[in-house]
Order: sequence, then C-alpha cells, then structure tokens
Amino acid sequence: MVKLVLAVMLVSSVASANEIASDPAPLVIIKDEPKPPAKPRGRSLGARFGMMNGALDGHERTFLVIGAQWNFEVVRRVHAIAEYNWLIVMGNEPDPMQTVRGRGHGLRAGGRLTVVDTTIRDDGMLYADLEATGGGAFVSDNIVGPQWIPNVLVGARLGYELWSHEPKSQSSMFGANLLFGALISPGDIGVSFQIGMEWGQRTKH
Repeated sequence: MVKLVLAVMLVSSVASANEIASDPAPLVIIKDEPKPPAKPRGRSLGARFGMMNGALDGHERTFLVIGAQWNFEVVRRVHAIAEYNWLIVMGNEPDPMQTVRGRGHGLRAGGRLTVVDTTIRDDGMLYADLEATGGGAFVSDNIVGPQWIPNVLVGARLGYELWSHEPKSQSSMFGANLLFGALISPGDIGVSFQIGMEWGQRTKH
C-alpha cells in the first residue's frame, strides 16, 4: 500500500514538472514613456522705422531708418537679432546753398536680454529689454561721398506682445516696441530712436 502511494506521488510530481516546463514564461512588455514635446522657441520678423544721428567724415548727419529685423529666442529671456536698415541721409552744411542728399545700407547683428516682463492673463505681455547690436553701414551723400561706418548700437527696448489663441493661426504673436539707444562709431557717439512692429510665434513658458 505504501509503495502504491509513493508511486502515485512520484507520477504526480513528474506531471507537474512537465506542465511547468511546457508553460512559456510570461512576456514582460516595457513601454517607453513618451517624451514631452519641446517648447517652441519664440521667433519673429518685423519692420522698424526711426532716426539716428552721427558724423560722416566729420560732417553731422541725420539718418532716417527703414528696416527689417529678425528675432530668435536662444534661451529663456535671450534673443538673437539680425537686421537690415535702408538709410536716407540728411544734414546741414555751412553753405546754405548746399543741399545734402544721400542713401545708405546698414547691417547689424547682436542680441537682447529681457530684464523685466509681466504677463497679462494669457493674452499678452509687457517687457523691458537691454539690446546691443554691432555692424556697420555703407552710406554716401553728394558732399562727402561714399563711406563705410562701423558702429555699435546699445539701448533699451520697451514693448508689448499680443497673443493669439487660434490653433491654426500662422502667427500667434503681434508686438510693438520703442528702442532708445546710443549709436557708437569711431570718434563719434550719436543717438537713435526707433519704432518697431513684429509678427511671429510666441514662446510658451
């Protein structure tokens, strides 16, 4: 009787071992957590209008500015700038019979740093930036002739942005700003005042 019981237990153990061996191990599926989408960086293209003054080969000149500026947010609060200016040259000469007429083209690149900003609900923003750009201008008038003037513009920008909430809008931001600055060139320091408008994509922080 005892031998019969042991034989039954042995057969049962072998059957259980075979069942365990024949059952496949459960599959463990590891899913990669999707990475959150990168926050879009702000970028814009705008127009600028204004006035600068400075010296052209020792002659005082005023430059009317019509320009275009491109902005791109490099990191939070820091924007890269590239701009082109078309210049109309005006001025006064000792001889009242001489009328100054001239044109020019300017290129500058640099950056701006947002010092203070405040959000108005989720509809827009007010800000104050420090801005610095460097480059030069090729200008010519009927008195002095063609001249290349390297210069640096350092100033403060005060502006606002209005944000669109339309998901299909090609431009989610419209902005306007005022720029006050000093125009520094070899042997001379002038002043600059410009009004700007820009359209582009806002940065969602």
